[in-house]
Amino acid sequence: MKCKFCGSEEFVAHQVVHMDVLVDGDGNFIDNLSGGAANIYASEKPFGPFTCSRCGAEYDEANGEWEVTEAPIESCIGPDKTCLASEGKIMFRKTADTNEPGRFQRWESEEYQVCINFYSNGSVSLSIFKQMSASRYLPNLTVSITDGNKSMPYGVSVHTSYQSGRMFVPEEARKISQALAKAADYAKAIKELFIQPIRDGTFEGGGWQPQENSNNN
Repeated sequence: MKCKFCGSEEFVAHQVVHMDVLVDGDGNFIDNLSGGAANIYASEKPFGPFTCSRCGAEYDEANGEWEVTEAPIESCIGPDKTCLASEGKIMFRKTADTNEPGRFQRWESEEYQVCINFYSNGSVSLSIFKQMSASRYLPNLTVSITDGNKSMPYGVSVHTSYQSGRMFVPEEARKISQALAKAADYAKAIKELFIQPIRDGTFEGGGWQPQENSNNN
């Protein structure tokens, strides 16, 4: 597990341990013995909440997966944003930002990556790709566009490749259902974090300004 905000692989957690201590004649605790951790003779598996040691994002474990319970909001504020977090706590980290030959940004989450091209005429293209590590049950997401004076992303559709009429075993059906729900959450987050701000001209990922107001075309 890597932190969805900063990429760190180290977290502060909690753990129940059994250790030798100094007690009085009634068995009441007096002090720890010198040697610290050397006096531990048994320990249990660490448990959450898990706090990123670098940025402070907080996670908890549910159904075998780590879910964000508190985001480091300060890391998502400012002219040089490196992450964006939706109200549903879905995070994207910026992993590419180039200006040649045109402005291009790539934002990645655990399941999907969003690639954005900003053109000198003010048009914007946005594509969504599944991560190689994503579940095979996770469907693809497709961006719809509108054409006016310039092309702009409009919405996100969830696409599946499951054959109509095919029969699934209960466990497979459950995984498909969970994957569809997750894809729907991502579609909503992508529209909230990228598409609507781009259409409104308020998208500030990395200090980007609408192209018609930029001198860096």
